[in-house]
Amino acid sequence: MPNKFVLSFLLLLVAISNQLHAQQDSITVVSEEWPPYNYTNEQGEFTGISTEIVKAVLAEAKLNYHIEVYPWSRAFSMARDNKNTLLYTVYRVGDRLDKFQWICPLIKNEGFAVYALSNRNDVAFSNLGEAKKYRIGTLRSGGGYDVLKHAGFIVGENLDIATDEYANIRKLFKQRVDLILQEVEPLKLRLKELGFAESAVKKVFSIVPEGGQVGCMAFSNDTPKVIVERVKTALKKVLSQRTVVTQ
Repeated sequence: MPNKFVLSFLLLLVAISNQLHAQQDSITVVSEEWPPYNYTNEQGEFTGISTEIVKAVLAEAKLNYHIEVYPWSRAFSMARDNKNTLLYTVYRVGDRLDKFQWICPLIKNEGFAVYALSNRNDVAFSNLGEAKKYRIGTLRSGGGYDVLKHAGFIVGENLDIATDEYANIRKLFKQRVDLILQEVEPLKLRLKELGFAESAVKKVFSIVPEGGQVGCMAFSNDTPKVIVERVKTALKKVLSQRTVVTQ
């Protein structure tokens, strides 16, 4: 009997240890619909340029994970406030720097640009300061909003907030805003989806950091550093086998 009791106790300890180990090796991944980087395809699969890299990295890091898709503001707050939570694709800008543990680069792209309707010959400026005389559309959260707020734009005055980027584009064509701030590649896809010709808008100002805009993964600050380092190491290995995707 004592031997059976000891054996049962040891098996219980092993089961508990395995469960704790599995929990330590499990993370939640959150993202948004943002083609071509992260989006749901026609087959209902969440994919995209960034998504495929993230999947490869987490497989290399031998982490269990599941991906949850939310509007950007919710995904952002979940990753900021919850342990073992990874957010992508996110720009390392503005007041975000100390809110996360960053893993970069995931992708590089052309960054943000300010657009106007092609027939608006009256729109011209050489810096964001001069653009304050126009009304510009963006979202309340996201890298573009951070850039404009940092430049001194004021909501309700020269900064118009929309519910999504498609609404911003519609406002531009209805001339409810003079300008919109969008990422270059996603704007092309959105225009096509809405039935607008790419030639109907023109780029009037680019906001591109030296070396291009870098998209990252970001862990909550409560996530153990050992997990963060595993993902950093895995990203380096994955990227060493391919070129960082540039769009």
